[in-house]
Amino acid sequence: MAQQPLAEVAEELYALPPQDFTAARSAAAAQARSGGDRDLADAIGALRKPTVVAWLANQLVREHTDEMTALLELGEALRDATAGLDREQLRALAGRQREVVHALVQQARSLGSAAGRPVSEATARGLEETFHAALADAEAAVKLATGQLTDGMSRVGFPGIEPVAPVPKDADTSPRRKAPTAPPAGSAASASKKAAEELAAARRDEQEAKADAATAEKAHREAVAALDAADRADADARQRLVELREQLEQADSVRTGTDHARRAARQVAQRADQAARRAANRLRNATEHRHHLESAG
Repeated sequence: MAQQPLAEVAEELYALPPQDFTAARSAAAAQARSGGDRDLADAIGALRKPTVVAWLANQLVREHTDEMTALLELGEALRDATAGLDREQLRALAGRQREVVHALVQQARSLGSAAGRPVSEATARGLEETFHAALADAEAAVKLATGQLTDGMSRVGFPGIEPVAPVPKDADTSPRRKAPTAPPAGSAASASKKAAEELAAARRDEQEAKADAATAEKAHREAVAALDAADRADADARQRLVELREQLEQADSVRTGTDHARRAARQVAQRADQAARRAANRLRNATEHRHHLESAG
């Protein structure tokens, strides 16, 4: 069975939700290894799982091609205006830049909500940084256009930037519609720029981790409160059960006493009836005897 090129494997992996990435990467690497291609297996295993910022940017490339193409074309125009020192053109493009970036962040929020991963403010800022990096630097724009980012990107000045996210060697680095112009040669400050980008990425990761920790802590507090409420409800129910059992025992006792009283009253009534019958018999006998005596006299 022919092995998929690394670019195809990467394209499939970076289209997946983050929670599915690791398992799918392991399966693809295992398949390549079983097919005898250890180099491909190692290359697949080296593909990094995308951060939330990178995943959202990758999905925007796939699902909002028109808007992403508009961003890339705007970046070309901005870089051309900057290179030509065209201040009027830069001012004209500045408003368009804000609109395009804001629209993409809102679309990312919708994608995140639909996937059950609400976009935090830290993530939104990371997306803005990534889009501004693509606007400022052609190489960053190419990497964004692949839809295979593993981390957000940061802008350090304009136009120069050293992108953060690695891309597979044989990946198709052309954007979906139009490729940005080739980047200029690396500047002497590329090392410091890379360090600044890594620091910015670490800060974004820290902010995302703090937001996730706050969400988890809130969920824990709510779970503890729900457990306490359930415990109280259980205790109330148990107490009510005890009270009902006591009331039932009292009712049984009253019913037992009533049964005894009913039987005693029935016995008294029976004895009274018997006494009345005897009295009636005596009266009848006495009356008959009197009549007999009167007749004999």
